[in-house]
Amino acid sequence: MNRIDRLDARVRELEASFTKLQQAAENGASASISYQIPGDLGEVWVTGTGRLQAIELAQANLHYTTAQALGQQLADAIRTAESEARENRQDAVAAAKRRRPTQQVLTAYRRH
Repeated sequence: MNRIDRLDARVRELEASFTKLQQAAENGASASISYQIPGDLGEVWVTGTGRLQAIELAQANLHYTTAQALGQQLADAIRTAESEARENRQDAVAAAKRRRPTQQVLTAYRRH
């Protein structure tokens, strides 16, 4: 295999890898992360980017709490869900950085 063929093959690999990463990013952004509000008071949802999507309160269990306690538990649940979304994004970025496809192409080109 000559130099051009090797580079062409590597470019195809990189394009396939980029497409997979792009799809993973889109899937992550459109993902929905949920977190249960302690005490069976409901559930909160955030997007993969950490944006609040929905809050569902369990009406039947609300009489077991106070407004102040519910507010604190709700805020804690939202922060926890946002934190999980942030960690998922950081993991995806770290995985992408480990690959460094552009650097691999340049290194392959310089070797040949």
